[in-house]
Amino acid sequence: MAILPLLLSFLIILFLCKKDRKKRKQKKITKIKPYYTTYSQKSSEVCNEVETVKSEYKSSSQVLGEIGEETVAFILKTLPKDYVVFNDVYLDIKGCCAQIDHVIISRYGVFIIETKNYTGWIYGSESSEYWTQTIYNEKYKLRNPLKQNYAHLKTLQLIFGIEERFYFPVVAFHDKATLKCETYGNVMYFSELKDFILSKHIQRLSDELVNRLSAVLMYYSIKDENQKEKHVDKIKQEMANKESLVEKGICPKCGGMLIHRQGKYGEFISCINYPSCRFTQNINR
Repeated sequence: MAILPLLLSFLIILFLCKKDRKKRKQKKITKIKPYYTTYSQKSSEVCNEVETVKSEYKSSSQVLGEIGEETVAFILKTLPKDYVVFNDVYLDIKGCCAQIDHVIISRYGVFIIETKNYTGWIYGSESSEYWTQTIYNEKYKLRNPLKQNYAHLKTLQLIFGIEERFYFPVVAFHDKATLKCETYGNVMYFSELKDFILSKHIQRLSDELVNRLSAVLMYYSIKDENQKEKHVDKIKQEMANKESLVEKGICPKCGGMLIHRQGKYGEFISCINYPSCRFTQNINR
């Protein structure tokens, strides 16, 4: 009979232990829940941040272009103090838009630099509308940078009012590129840029004129970021309109008919009004 009270006591203790374990388990769950809620909120914040980054994402070509411009800007920073350097210049003069990578104003002339941060083999000629970049047998087209830079020169002429002979338009490619271009223009590598600029040692402009041109460029430069974006969109739209005309067989320069011709480097299209209109474009196959 003495065993019965002991057995009863054991059952009571066992029951109380189970009840206590259940309470402790509920407490644990209660503590864990806020952690999961916080994690969910944090995940939502991270997702929102990712979406923001996506909306601000730049294409690889834009990023490479900016890196190239920064590299050249660093090189130009080492020029003597009497060279006035402007980087990333935006202009909109009388409907003529231009985004110029670098402008250097000096007593030796005005240097207009178009930066191309490309690798691979670069093919192009003076008159072709597009040049070709070849990487491992893959071909990509780019606008003729000499024509692009000449347009920049004409825009600067509108505000500077000095003759074309005072300008030195330059196209600078990354040293990892291999230039296969047949041109008379100034096409070179980043590493050659400074020596080229310093090689022009004949004074062409007075110090007073250098100061005046620098002030004029500062006055006409677009500084507002929203205006810059509109300017870029305008240029893109102009390029799209030009390509649309070419696809329809219409010359974007004079409105004449485009015809196919065979040249030294393969087939290309040109305006029927040649030589009065010298529009040409390579055909990449």
